[in-house]
Amino acid sequence: MWQVLSIFLQASGILLVLWITLGALVLGAERGGVCVRFCRKGDTDRTEAFVRSCSWLREMGILRMPVLLVDRELPYGERLWLEKYISYRTNVFLCSEAELMQILEKEAEVHGRTGSAAGDCSGDCL
Repeated sequence: MWQVLSIFLQASGILLVLWITLGALVLGAERGGVCVRFCRKGDTDRTEAFVRSCSWLREMGILRMPVLLVDRELPYGERLWLEKYISYRTNVFLCSEAELMQILEKEAEVHGRTGSAAGDCSGDCL
């Protein structure tokens, strides 16, 4: 009986070490970046699902970057609802298209990247 328990614990330990090693290799160090979602009129259901998915990925340790929700002519009521909804979330922000460009440029400067982070995206990405 003790041998079975010992083998189980040893196998569990080996799997845990492999899991941690694989996670470190796949996720790596902090690389920067942002996750962007453009919000349009009547799009709150899909935006809510997107934010919930990102929150779940953050809790799992897979998503390490901030989430930006870009206001593309949202009606006042939907914008208020969205602001209230994301106020309970960490690293989820609502911004305008102009603010998005500034954030992407800062991200490119911090992480030394050029291209799609700041230069290839005009204010009309989608």
